[in-house]
Amino acid sequence: MLKAAPRTACSCVFASRGVGTDSNRMQERERRRMNDAVRERLVTILAAGIAYLISQQVVDRLIDIPDEPGLKDDVIEAILKRATTATSTILASIVVRRLLRD
Repeated sequence: MLKAAPRTACSCVFASRGVGTDSNRMQERERRRMNDAVRERLVTILAAGIAYLISQQVVDRLIDIPDEPGLKDDVIEAILKRATTATSTILASIVVRRLLRD
């Protein structure tokens, strides 16, 4: 059986200086984590939009789709898709960083 701690006349606890800074640090980490999550979502959404615009405006003009596409056409399409994805992600990241600048 567990015994209760003896009661004293004063059971007050006084915090010394510096106590509570851990909770402040935790709150700051949570804010940073939230900012990172929001930034990632914004970059993803904006990159998808930019990729769509690039593919509609640029890629459709550059690629002439033949009746029977061959290996060369598949390679060109893959390269253009990767370049579009990379470009749109970089542009989205730059835009979001400038929008969320502190």
